[in-house]
Amino acid sequence: MVFKEIVIRPPQFLYEQLIAKKKGGTAFVLLEFFLLGFLMARGYVYLSEAGWLPQNLMTVAVGRHIHHFAWGIFLVVPTGVLFMLMPSKLLAYWRLKLVAIYGWGMGLIFDEFGMWLNLEDDYHWRQGYDAVIVVAGLLINIVYFKEIWLFLLSKLTGYKG
Repeated sequence: MVFKEIVIRPPQFLYEQLIAKKKGGTAFVLLEFFLLGFLMARGYVYLSEAGWLPQNLMTVAVGRHIHHFAWGIFLVVPTGVLFMLMPSKLLAYWRLKLVAIYGWGMGLIFDEFGMWLNLEDDYHWRQGYDAVIVVAGLLINIVYFKEIWLFLLSKLTGYKG
């Protein structure tokens, strides 16, 4: 039956299996906004280096450039605090919105991972791309293979929770 579904209507089937079933979940929203934050930050860097966007967009009035990993920290920290301290009834409404902001901040932070790891002002460190691939890979595993990892964990540890 699954093979028939894939062959007859592949785009719709793939959308249903990979996105529609997962898109309301916390991990999916985190992955989605992590990738969106990374792609927008990286896109801005490439477009500003090509001269299509202004390079001084992130320069504050005193002439100091604020890298986007700092903006990511400004998003992640208060969001994490709100997530921990918000009453559960209120959190039920705000959960996915906070996860989206947190994911966006993660994308901004990990885009410049190589920069803050090496403490040099260079946007093109290989470690930045590697970090984004590792984090995205972990999030993809949580979104799509969570049951497998929980099963393996239960077999290895005997945990049945």
